[in-house]
Amino acid sequence: MATPADHNRLIAQAAKTALAPIGCRRKGRSRLWYLDRGYWLILIEFQPSSFSKGSYLNVGPQWLWGPEDSLWVSDDDDNRVQEAGFIDFENSDQFKPLITRVADLAAQEALRITDEFKSLDAIAHRLSMHATQRRIRLIRTIYSAAVATGLAGDIAQSGEFFQRLRQWPAQFDWEKAHQREGARLASLLSTPDVYRAEIFNTVNRNRELKGLPTSAVHF
Repeated sequence: MATPADHNRLIAQAAKTALAPIGCRRKGRSRLWYLDRGYWLILIEFQPSSFSKGSYLNVGPQWLWGPEDSLWVSDDDDNRVQEAGFIDFENSDQFKPLITRVADLAAQEALRITDEFKSLDAIAHRLSMHATQRRIRLIRTIYSAAVATGLAGDIAQSGEFFQRLRQWPAQFDWEKAHQREGARLASLLSTPDVYRAEIFNTVNRNRELKGLPTSAVHF
């Protein structure tokens, strides 16, 4: 008879086979893996269901320049890999080939995201588009677009995003934290070296709090 440990073990085995060769690491003994890109991570979550044993698949970036320092979740709710669907665990023989396929999809998606955000200019461009188009957790997207465009040297565009951030009708503490940090960074845009240094310090602080080495950051 299958035990709860069986399907978690199969997920871990499939994830290790597919993800370790491309540089991903597992967070402890969780169902979360990550690919370290320095000032951002690609998070890969084999998300459980509240109703049955099995797994969804979420893959997406997490930017490490924000005021939140303890989250191991994606910055965006649009990261569900629809092609993977939900893999329901019935028994080990049925589940193993399905989760192997899902883990392979996770690796493919991680590599696709790596290519999509292959440079700081590409990141600034994509985040600018996301800040215009996306609604989910938009304040985080606007904040990241402001930071990235400032790092890429587009001071005018960065200032516009920081202004939008200031005007956001914040209700929650995490939203207000983004506004406070955004206002502080906006005041530094006229001194690019100081601006970059402050973001570098934030990234390294968040990396340290996540247990990541602080020497891997390069803008």
